[in-house]
Amino acid sequence: MKKLAVTTTSRAPVDLILRAERVAHRCQLEFVPRRGSLDRLLAEHSLLYVVGRDREKITDGERSLHVDEGLLHAKVASGRAHPLIRAVGEARHVVDCTLGLAGDALHLSATLGARITATEASAPVFCLVESALRWPSERWAAAASRLEIQQSPAVDVLRETSADAVFIAPMFRVPASAAPGYALFREIADHRMLDADTLAAARSAAPRVVVRVEKGDGPPEPGWRSVPGKAVDYWVFDR
Repeated sequence: MKKLAVTTTSRAPVDLILRAERVAHRCQLEFVPRRGSLDRLLAEHSLLYVVGRDREKITDGERSLHVDEGLLHAKVASGRAHPLIRAVGEARHVVDCTLGLAGDALHLSATLGARITATEASAPVFCLVESALRWPSERWAAAASRLEIQQSPAVDVLRETSADAVFIAPMFRVPASAAPGYALFREIADHRMLDADTLAAARSAAPRVVVRVEKGDGPPEPGWRSVPGKAVDYWVFDR
């Protein structure tokens, strides 16, 4: 990860400064009080986590990363025909092992009405999502209310959880075309690959495990069935 520090928007009130200090503590990063322009701070820090009045973001001065709706509306409009929903099935409780920017978790919650336990290993990513879920748009408030997010390696949560389905979306080896700012996400994300311990814990936690892979990639293990999508594939294990 590039050198990342935490600061606030200019003229931040006390509550934003306290929030920035909490983010810095959770992420084990330096808190830098905001004095002057971001450019001055970026001369010393390659990346800044900025706590603002209505959103939190990560920026390198040219690009910016924050949680937004993205393609969520279009995905939810597909209803149960969407390949992720077909792969997960009629689950009432899903463990999302790779929260990321919460797009999949919100998609599952909004479409299925399911409770989502979502884990994220990267502390900066977790904090971005945590902040966004404090003031979700009215459209996604109900879906967001069903999300319980935890900053933890997925395997630790899986060993203590029972659910109807587990969803895992490891970071792709080669970045696909994505929205501006996604390169910053890769800078701060957790890049660990899906390992045998996590798979075993997932199979114990739920009768169905779904793993998203790059288009054309094979299953994690023999015996899984495929639910193909347009740009990605989903492999499904049924106990």
